[in-house]
Amino acid sequence: MKRALLVVFAMCARQTAPVELAGTGTIGPLPSASSVPAPPPSPGLSTIAVSPSGELVLPSAIHFRVGSEQLLPDSEPTLQRIVEFMRERPDVALLRVEVHADSMGSSSYNMAMTEKRALVVGKWLLNHGADCARLDTAGYGDTRPIAPNTTEEGRAQNRRTVFSVVPKGASTHALC
Repeated sequence: MKRALLVVFAMCARQTAPVELAGTGTIGPLPSASSVPAPPPSPGLSTIAVSPSGELVLPSAIHFRVGSEQLLPDSEPTLQRIVEFMRERPDVALLRVEVHADSMGSSSYNMAMTEKRALVVGKWLLNHGADCARLDTAGYGDTRPIAPNTTEEGRAQNRRTVFSVVPKGASTHALC
C-alpha cells in the first residue's frame, strides 16, 4: 500500500521521470495541471448532486472487471463528470474515493482489492485533471456493508464506489 501511495504522490507532484508501481508496469510523466485543457461538457449526464450524508449522487455506478482493479470503459463518463464537478465546486475541500466489497472471498483479499481499486479511480481522476490536493482514496474491503451479504442482491449493493465530500474547514488528508 505504501508503494502505491508513493506513486500517487509522485503523480501529484507531476514528476518528469516515469515511476514504477510494482506489478502494474511503468507510469509515464503527467502534464502539469495548467497544461491539461478543460474537457467539453459531457452530453447526456445529469448534474451531480451532493446527498445530505455528503456523498455524490452519480448518474451511473463505477464498474471494474470481475476480480480485477481494471476500470470498465462504461465508468469513464461518470468519472469525467466527477472531474467537472470538482472544477465547478471549489468549496469542496476534499473528495474521498471509497471502494467497498461484498463478503465473497477472504477479508484480506477484499481489503487489498478495494485499496487497489480506490487508487485506480484516484489515478484516473488525476490523469484527467483533478487536483491531487483535493483527493483521497480508501479501500474498506467488506467491513462496511449496507445490505446483508446473504443474497446476490445484497452483495451487489455492497460492491460499490462512493465519493464522499469533505467541506472546506474540515480536517483533510489529501493525496499530496
